[in-house]
Amino acid sequence: KFIMSSDYKSNNDRFTSSKSDGSGYDSGEEKSSLYNESESKNMHDGEYTDAKKTEEEDMMNLVNRIQEFFFGNEALAKTFEDFVRDRSAIIDLSSEEYRLEYTAAYNEYKNLFESNLENYIEDTLNSTPKKFYLALKHFMDKDEYSNESIFAQILVAVTDFDVFMTMMREAAREKALEYGRK
Repeated sequence: KFIMSSDYKSNNDRFTSSKSDGSGYDSGEEKSSLYNESESKNMHDGEYTDAKKTEEEDMMNLVNRIQEFFFGNEALAKTFEDFVRDRSAIIDLSSEEYRLEYTAAYNEYKNLFESNLENYIEDTLNSTPKKFYLALKHFMDKDEYSNESIFAQILVAVTDFDVFMTMMREAAREKALEYGRK
């Protein structure tokens, strides 16, 4: 799946492959030349070919297009606002404990989020989530404070369970005030 894939480590290494050889590929899987880190290691110091520059531009374009979709698509935002508002009825505001049904709602939310981004990447951009991961990793490795790195951190935060529960509790409180109950 998209963000929460078990192929990716948590925290700062979220977009680093957990494959034993660190390549990000299973044995026997065809390696694409696009975003292949081993190719850059074969280049001499100071040598920056047109192909490498084009590759980085392609990665930047991919990340920028996904950022535009994520931050600028009102229908996407409404999808998640509606989900949180509709599902917040399960939240018990009188208890701080997490019920099992919260995990089920979180998994639905995460799957909805992942499928929306995956569909955009594959159908609209004619790319793959893997290329997106590798592009984010490239920019995170290059500059952890870049816009692309911050975007990666935002994507991770959006799919974080605690952030999800904060949104759900806030929506439940708003509903409670709206309906005059506490």
